[in-house]
Amino acid sequence: MCPDENQIAAMLQGFLEPDALLGLQQHLDGCPGCLRLVAHLAQEMEIDGLGGLGGLGELGGLDELDELGGPDELGGPLPRIGRYELLELLGSGGQGRVYAAFDPQLQRRVALKIVGPGRDPGRLQREARALAALSHAHVVPVFEVGAYLDGIYMVTELLGGGSVADWLARSPGMGAPSWHRILEIFVGAGQGLAAAHAAGLVHRDVKPSNILLHSDGRALLADFGLVESGLSSVGAAGTPIYMAPELIAGGDADARSDQFALCVSLFEALHGCRPFQGETLIELRLSAEAGAIAPGRRSVPRRVDRVVRRGLAADPAQRYPSVDALLSALQRAARGPTPALPLVAGALLVLGGVGLGVVLAPPGGTAAVPGPVPPAPGGTAAVPGPVPPAPGAPPPTQVTPTPHPPAQAQAQAQAQAQAQAQAQAQAQAQAQPAQPAQPAQPAVGAPG
Repeated sequence: MCPDENQIAAMLQGFLEPDALLGLQQHLDGCPGCLRLVAHLAQEMEIDGLGGLGGLGELGGLDELDELGGPDELGGPLPRIGRYELLELLGSGGQGRVYAAFDPQLQRRVALKIVGPGRDPGRLQREARALAALSHAHVVPVFEVGAYLDGIYMVTELLGGGSVADWLARSPGMGAPSWHRILEIFVGAGQGLAAAHAAGLVHRDVKPSNILLHSDGRALLADFGLVESGLSSVGAAGTPIYMAPELIAGGDADARSDQFALCVSLFEALHGCRPFQGETLIELRLSAEAGAIAPGRRSVPRRVDRVVRRGLAADPAQRYPSVDALLSALQRAARGPTPALPLVAGALLVLGGVGLGVVLAPPGGTAAVPGPVPPAPGGTAAVPGPVPPAPGAPPPTQVTPTPHPPAQAQAQAQAQAQAQAQAQAQAQAQAQPAQPAQPAQPAVGAPG
């Protein structure tokens, strides 16, 4: 089985271990198509020769490899593939070329990706099946797959905005994009990734060059060529500098390793550098496992940085439980901190003050507590009315007071009760008959 461009790129960057390098060298000895792929990727990566890549140095320089035919097996731009008229070459890579094309039947421009002979047609077929299984605003839609000569082609929507990697590469000359815009792009791509996970797919190669920008500003996840069905797939795959440490160690790829790759890409976009440094896969793995995150080159809010750093945790269990949870945390961080508690407490104090009849002071003044209102001449004391709320304060809650008789009414009731008691006593006294008068007794010893 031929290696994909990520494995060859890892070889060119010196990331392959000796055993893997030896196996790849043995494959290249008998595979001219892969030798052409090595030559093409080395040119794209601006590698001058292969002499520093162990035993591959004996294969010669790039000029000698180019004599095998180079990457242009398709014979240059073609006027038509199927019903599609090729317009211009948009880009080329280890697995083929991408053209802007015109569909005369539907009268629209499309993107047409061709995988030529000597490449892995199964990869493009896997990508087409994965895209066909998804229908999401942040996943590149596929229109058609067909055969062409000894290869195959896939037709997708033409987005027009290039990749996020291209966008970031242009940023130094245009000024670094705001962290708000970067979050917006990666939240969109993350929503596409979450949709893939919900469909039971693991992307395995999330990186800025696989996030494309639509002309309307949306970010769409692309290049599902390494996708695997099931939320866990065996074997390391992807681009080494974006791989989770458990994948470098030979572990399984799953949604959490996709989350790690997304956060590496986001950190790189926000800070202008990659979070982990290393010249080999082992050094990258050790850096990630130690949590040795490089200092950023740009100012990023701490609340945002904390979210990204959790997604970069070496232990998959310490990352967010899902990409959806990661995106929710990023969106909360983008909105900023919640209102401060003193503001809430102040609002409650205002409401409490209004309920107690406290007159709030105007700016620069003092608060006054209303005293009893003096009675009018010949009248009774007036009960103070409700105090209007301060400007801007919410209206106070209307509370019906429990009725209590005033003191004057109580005194009148007591006087009436006393008068009734006196009247009753007088009536009882009048109702009793008068007693006859007794004659006076002479005093003892008085003269007769």
